[in-house]
Amino acid sequence: MFKNTFQSGFLSVFYSLGSDPLQLWAKRVGPPPSSIAKSQSISNDGDSPTTPPPEQQEPHVDFLVDDILNSQVLEILSTHLPTTFITTPSLATRTLGIKLPFLVFLVKNLGKYWSFEVTVLDDRGEKRRFRASNFQTTTRVKPYITTMPLRMDPGWNQIQLNLADYVKRAYGTAYVETQRITIHASCRIRRIYFSDRLVPENELPAEFKLYLPVTKAAMGKRNRAALLPTNIPQLQNLIKRDPLSYKEEFLQQLRHFESSRAIFELKPEEHSTDFQDLINFIAQVSPCYPEETKEFPDQIITLLSKHYQILDAELRRTMVQALVLLRNREMISSTALLSLFFTLFRCRDKVLRDILYNHIVNDIKTSNQKAKNNKMNKTLQGFMYTMLTSAEGAAGTGSENAIAAKRSLDVCIELYRKNIWNDAKTVNVIAHACFSPVTKIMVTALQFFLGNNEDEGDSEDEEELPDIKAMQHKQNVSKKTKSKAKQMDKMVAALKKKSKAKKKAETFNFSALHLLNDPQGFTEKLYTHLASSRERHEVQLMLMNLISRIIGVHKLTILAFYPYLQKRLQPTQKDVTQIIAIAAQASHDLIPPDVIEPVIQTLANNFVTEHCAAEVMAAGLNGIREISSRCPLAMEATLLQDLTEYKNHRDKGVMMASRSLIGLYREINPELLKKKDRGRNAAMNMRDYKPSQYGESHNDGDLEGLQLLAENAEEEGAGEGEWDEWEEASEDEEDADGGWINVSDDENDLNIKLSDDEDSGSEDENGNKKPKAKRLTANKERRLKKKGLLPKDEESEAVKEEDEEMKAKRLQAQAERKEKLAAAQLLATTKILTPADFAKIEALKLAKQADQKLNPVRSGSGKRPNPSDADDRAEGEVSIGSIIGPRKKAKQDYAERMESIKNGREGREKFGSRKGSNERGSTTNKEKAKGKNFMMIAHKREVREKKKMSLREKQVQLHAHIKKQKMMKH
Repeated sequence: MFKNTFQSGFLSVFYSLGSDPLQLWAKRVGPPPSSIAKSQSISNDGDSPTTPPPEQQEPHVDFLVDDILNSQVLEILSTHLPTTFITTPSLATRTLGIKLPFLVFLVKNLGKYWSFEVTVLDDRGEKRRFRASNFQTTTRVKPYITTMPLRMDPGWNQIQLNLADYVKRAYGTAYVETQRITIHASCRIRRIYFSDRLVPENELPAEFKLYLPVTKAAMGKRNRAALLPTNIPQLQNLIKRDPLSYKEEFLQQLRHFESSRAIFELKPEEHSTDFQDLINFIAQVSPCYPEETKEFPDQIITLLSKHYQILDAELRRTMVQALVLLRNREMISSTALLSLFFTLFRCRDKVLRDILYNHIVNDIKTSNQKAKNNKMNKTLQGFMYTMLTSAEGAAGTGSENAIAAKRSLDVCIELYRKNIWNDAKTVNVIAHACFSPVTKIMVTALQFFLGNNEDEGDSEDEEELPDIKAMQHKQNVSKKTKSKAKQMDKMVAALKKKSKAKKKAETFNFSALHLLNDPQGFTEKLYTHLASSRERHEVQLMLMNLISRIIGVHKLTILAFYPYLQKRLQPTQKDVTQIIAIAAQASHDLIPPDVIEPVIQTLANNFVTEHCAAEVMAAGLNGIREISSRCPLAMEATLLQDLTEYKNHRDKGVMMASRSLIGLYREINPELLKKKDRGRNAAMNMRDYKPSQYGESHNDGDLEGLQLLAENAEEEGAGEGEWDEWEEASEDEEDADGGWINVSDDENDLNIKLSDDEDSGSEDENGNKKPKAKRLTANKERRLKKKGLLPKDEESEAVKEEDEEMKAKRLQAQAERKEKLAAAQLLATTKILTPADFAKIEALKLAKQADQKLNPVRSGSGKRPNPSDADDRAEGEVSIGSIIGPRKKAKQDYAERMESIKNGREGREKFGSRKGSNERGSTTNKEKAKGKNFMMIAHKREVREKKKMSLREKQVQLHAHIKKQKMMKH
């Protein structure tokens, strides 16, 4: 009928006030109630009521005047629905052909059973029927018919149907056109029309509105109520303000959600905007109606658990955000929700995984804020271990189990870094990930143990404190506004929060390497994995680094690891400096010297030779020094004496590396050095020196804290008794001698010589002053004798005095050290240390470290700080800088040169012509004249002639000016 007509806006198919309202319709009136013996169904689907309403009236389809509208409407009335109806088109062979998707009914609820049916055509060429009735309670979708419940308010109602959405959600096809409409008894109809969109009532044309005789106040309320079913954000706002008044509207939306959920479960892969809006709406207003929405969270969890892999990404994200909102309002338990969220990590949606990750971390942090929630922690840790083990059979890094395991591992690491899960179970769960077949998971676990993730977290936690004084000054000198006051309040709150955090008790994050259950077994398994691994070089390097770090921290013995490193100690090997540092990390005094000796020999043969570059030789010597400092017995005397010959090398890096090796063995074993390299202190201590044997340990370092505590106690005691020996002087004692004391002025007084008179007697025969003889120091005298500039006779008195002084100082230092050790041992055996004492020991250690940083070379110690003992380095780590050593500035590559050039160009004017630029040094005379006072230019010829110009001359001048401006634009 309407197939060949232009369809846009509104298309009415029935209007009760028209000239011939039923022109397009055919009507049928069934037999009277007395002739119907038994109620029959409308069709074979069984959707009609089983029993009719109690009142019996004569069936009819007639026009009458409605008592509310006071105008003509069509009434369809019958107790037997299938036999009394109107339908369009009137002929069974014809179709409507209306392509507009929205169908609107203006009908009145008579409190009786009634139904209507719409037949549509989809893009597959199938006819689909949608039947709505007020006696049905559930939605059922069948291949060719969908039945839906219809709930109406008393009186007149506006029913809006989105036919395109119904077809897509029920059958997964696209809507093409509407072919037939059938309306059964019993109802009253004012208008039926189609539209291309949903139009609010205030935007409808006058002839399409339903005018009810009500007051203005009621009219505004009715208009708003009519819009509420379609305007969910407005309804949400109103419900939050007054939940009781809008409970009916909420229940209507809740019933709509139930029906939409039933349809959605039939085809969960389809995207539904209405269903998504309903989920968000109910989640927002659920605190207002807790009893009505108590099943809502379980319904969403069930949908996600069943269909999370095939759900639309946006709809799935909305469901997760709704659950997060409900969890934040404590309407769901944490354990059930977090278990679901860990499962959802398998989804291929990066945005969703970020949302899940942030919520899981924050939720666990909140749950453990006041006290440790051990029950929840154990459950989730076990679940994470299951996720990690499920990734062991993953085909690659892109599989779903691998993605979920990677995110679960990230959660574990983040919670450990935040000091929430800092127990041994968490560390061992992460340790299990080091053997994962998925490279990303393994690398993440290795980085955790190597400490690469701690620096990022520290930089995130450091925030600059706001400048309160500058803000207060701004408020005093500028205008006071509300925004500035709010900004000031925020800054004060941030400052209070920061100061409050500083006052909290410090939590020490124990190294994860110490929490491993079985370090020896874990390291052996890790080495087996490394030996058979075919990972890329960077990953193998991380495995070697972790193995060496654990060996150094726990002093383990993995003898096969050193030949493995020995093969890679070549100057041409990639990242060889890091491999040298790894070899140093894996060395300690409990490893047999004959195992470490080949490593040192390989370094000397491959790196410390004349055909190698200076940087290579320096790296080899520094590597040998680092290994020897940890395992001194592995060095042979012949090799050491050969290496010390580079102490006068032309390259500064090689020279310093060789001299540092000499300085090391002067302290630990001077017997291995040549006599000339031992130094005076080492040579003088040779009598008392006893070299350490394999396996021998010294426990003096364990009493360092007690020594500091004993020294502090002595200082405090000395400070209290400092004034005990002084006597208080009284005024009587001062005046006892009777006033001032007379000082004599005779020849017996002492003659005090000033410094200027010291050389007064050193004059020659002519009265001229003789030059003062210079006195040689002991060190200079020795150097001159060594070079042959002085005779090698007996040492002078200065040298003997200096030797005696140094010997006395050394003996005094040894006596002080023994005294401190004895005091610390006495303190350890006579006093029980309290938590306050341990806190004081920690404070004294920190103060000592700070003092060593400020004064790296102490007087009398003669030692330089070891670069490998830096505080900002992880335990047992050897830095690459200590292996490379000091060297000249390396040659820049292309990227560094370009960056340097760009930095030099900042703030500099560009080269080239300034032609066409608007930048000028000054203005023209004509422009300056415009700003002058009129009396200053009134005498000029241009001004006087302008006064005398006629009207015509002014017009000509103006036209010429306009023409010139137009030409300049072109």
